[in-house]
Amino acid sequence: MTRLHTTSKRVGLIFSLTLAVAALAAAQTTLGRLGGAVLDNSGAVLPGATVTLTNENTNQVQTTVSSENGTYVFAQVPVGSYKVEIALQGFKTTAFSKVTIVVGQEYSLTARLELGGVS
Repeated sequence: MTRLHTTSKRVGLIFSLTLAVAALAAAQTTLGRLGGAVLDNSGAVLPGATVTLTNENTNQVQTTVSSENGTYVFAQVPVGSYKVEIALQGFKTTAFSKVTIVVGQEYSLTARLELGGVS
């Protein structure tokens, strides 16, 4: 075997081992994910809605805003039970309780907001 061939095999082995370790590390996470969309009653997207995620055990709060296509995501959420509150001016606030986030899974939550609060 040539020296170049041996070096190539070593590099390939090291690369494969690195990928395997990275995959195992990712699998060891204690986080989940929450994403979804905010719509009105007709199904039209609602950008700019404030989405508040509150851990029901620790009261830790995370907040995000729905994008121009009405979607939102909380990419790294510790496992647990959460309250999700979605608010947008001119619409009634919607809340969901006991939203359970589990390790390595994504919970999808689409909310339809009703008109309300317009004076």
